[in-house]
Amino acid sequence: MLNISVRSLVERTSKRILSVMDASFAKSGNNLLRGDLVAYAEDQYPKKRFPTAWVTIPKDIRRPLVWDGRLLNGADVAELAKAEITDTHIVEALVKSGLQAIKLFVIVSLLVGAVYFYRGGAGDYYSNYTPYPHWADRHGAYLPVVMWCLLWLLEHGWSLVSGTLALGAPLLLLIPVFWTFAFATAMSRLWGSVSEMLRAPTRDTKVHWKMNMAVRPEEYLSYCREVGNAILRLKDVPVVVIGQATGIFRSRGVNKAPKKGQLVAFDGESMRQHTLVLGGTGVGKTRLVMRPLFNRVMLADWGTGHRMGSYVTDGKGTLWRDLQPMVAHRDDVRVVGVDEGQYGVNLIAGMTPQEVSNTFEAVCGGVTGAGDNKIWAAAAGLLLFHAARVAAGLELDPETVDDWIARRRFRPYSLMGIYLIATETGAMREALARLIQVGYALGNATDEQNRIYGEGIESLQYLDGTHLPMMEGTGGTGSSIVFTINSTLGQLRGNRDIARSFCSGLQRDPSDPSTKDFPETIDVDHALKGGIVMVAVSAAEHGVAGRLVSTWMKTRLYMLAKRRMKNDPEGCKVTSCALFADEFQDLAVVGPENSDTQVWATLRESGLFLVAATQNLAALQELMGDKLCKKFMSLMSTKIILRTDEEETIDFAIKAGGQSLMGYEIDVNFYATQDMRERALGNVGRATVSVGGLEGIMPRFFSASTQQGKAHDASWLKGYIDTSGGGLSGAPPKDNTSHYIAIATRDEDKNREAMVGNLTRLPNADRKELQLGFGFAFCMWQRAGGDRVDIIDLNVLPDAA
Repeated sequence: MLNISVRSLVERTSKRILSVMDASFAKSGNNLLRGDLVAYAEDQYPKKRFPTAWVTIPKDIRRPLVWDGRLLNGADVAELAKAEITDTHIVEALVKSGLQAIKLFVIVSLLVGAVYFYRGGAGDYYSNYTPYPHWADRHGAYLPVVMWCLLWLLEHGWSLVSGTLALGAPLLLLIPVFWTFAFATAMSRLWGSVSEMLRAPTRDTKVHWKMNMAVRPEEYLSYCREVGNAILRLKDVPVVVIGQATGIFRSRGVNKAPKKGQLVAFDGESMRQHTLVLGGTGVGKTRLVMRPLFNRVMLADWGTGHRMGSYVTDGKGTLWRDLQPMVAHRDDVRVVGVDEGQYGVNLIAGMTPQEVSNTFEAVCGGVTGAGDNKIWAAAAGLLLFHAARVAAGLELDPETVDDWIARRRFRPYSLMGIYLIATETGAMREALARLIQVGYALGNATDEQNRIYGEGIESLQYLDGTHLPMMEGTGGTGSSIVFTINSTLGQLRGNRDIARSFCSGLQRDPSDPSTKDFPETIDVDHALKGGIVMVAVSAAEHGVAGRLVSTWMKTRLYMLAKRRMKNDPEGCKVTSCALFADEFQDLAVVGPENSDTQVWATLRESGLFLVAATQNLAALQELMGDKLCKKFMSLMSTKIILRTDEEETIDFAIKAGGQSLMGYEIDVNFYATQDMRERALGNVGRATVSVGGLEGIMPRFFSASTQQGKAHDASWLKGYIDTSGGGLSGAPPKDNTSHYIAIATRDEDKNREAMVGNLTRLPNADRKELQLGFGFAFCMWQRAGGDRVDIIDLNVLPDAA
């Protein structure tokens, strides 16, 4: 009961002390003592200098206050521990130190009372104690002896207490003294337990902070602009998640890198700057990247009145089956193929002869390799250009068109028609003769018809005067040109379904029963207008003809996007189109126009953007060449590289990841960076308030030091120095000054060695991290105008399954 009363009294006193302190500090000029945390924060992080400390930042771009091992304002990171000390902790420290002070008061009072009494300070008042019963001891009567012992304890104990009480009033002054010292001890222990992790030594605090002093202001300014973009200009743009950061790059001192567990995402603007996914077979490119990204892009809120379309294609012709269920609720999905219910596409509808020629040159090398020799590819493109102009002239006469359809099942101005005119001498001579007859039948032609016919006659002169003589000569030049065309387009003849749906120029007209056997067609710009086009044609199922068609359609999409950008700029602002292309190495084209090495620098203005997946860089380099491949890679702002064994891809990731100063950290509780320290120790420890023994009896003062400890501490060696005599009786003590100097010098050398002794610049990503395994990927991405890089986990999000 007494203990409860004492504790209750101490608790009430402690709370009263805290209240009095709060009241006394309320008028202090120190913002922290006054309790004005906002004013204190403004002092430490002025809004003008550190604006990011005062705004709500999206989680995926938020950076910690720790930059280069210190808080952004240069303070020690242990300053963060002060936020963990609450009034509850202070009261607990006051209570425990108050009880300790009372305990010490009792102990000291009893000791002083005993000394006072036994030195005669009590006079004769207690001098007559009960004498020892010798008579009982002599006669063996032990009960009186036992009773005397008990009485002796009572008499002397009462004497001690009486003496203490006689001196109690002056000794009461010791309680606040002991309380103060004990409170300082309790607070020191509390601060030590909370701040210990944050005060562990790290290299970045000592080395990186000074090393990056020149560039850090500009780096922070860049970050401020990123935050401004995210919360102002891009506040209504959707954010699409890619994965979750591992924080490996940040652990190596890269300030721009995300923390472990932070979401990795790009916004709608960054996504329009294209994405490339690299990874070996079976590592999950489709399951972990293409499928989740497609779902998130199509479900994202792109704003009122903005339509998001998509064009889905791949080298195997199977991606559409994986993605179609995600858009099954939409009524604007069109599957392009040759099966029942699928749509055809007129590959050259609306294309000029020059565009036909350019497209052929672009797809020529990619489809069969026949265009690797650019001279023959250019010559073949020229021949097709003239054949297309002749075919366009034939289209001016309906009877000629009907005759071609009846006899050949394709129109003159179709890919099959142009191919036939260009490669078969008999068909060419027939077309040239018929073109002359068409001129007589034109009658009152429009200016446009006269232009088309005039161009046809010019090409007639080239074909009749230049090409046919080359075919009849012995040099073989004409034959080589035709061979180049046949190598690319020749497979169309062997696949009637492909030729009918994509190369005939025919299409079904519901109002005309005679066209019921023609294919139902759409154009690829259905995707540019906000619809969804899924390509079910591929080399895997339809051979070279399938690859030709899928590649030509993709190139046609580029052409129509450029045309739309010029003719309908307002439409480009309200509709977008995501081109999802798997096995991109089977679809990429290189050529003078509308090639993958050129168009992506400008097509984002049309609303068309690329999300492509391929196995490795070697495949692209083989197709594009090293120089053009580097250009293409530079146009892909986001790069996701899954596990691969291909050396070019690994080397690219290692170089792209950059380098940082690294070394070995072998000393106990010494870490390379604050991020590594946080991973190993955490940020703050469990608050511990304790005081015991005789703590508080000696003076102790509290200081909340935030300074880091040392990487290496050799002070323990001082305990081994002999400070006694020199070994002979009466010899003077040894002079150990040189020993202490040696220990201090060794301590300094060891600390310097730990900090900078083994530093070297090493890649932030190495081979083992690029091959972590399923679900992990090296990723470079853009967000709000800023670049980031890290090893990320793609397999942690719900819709990645």
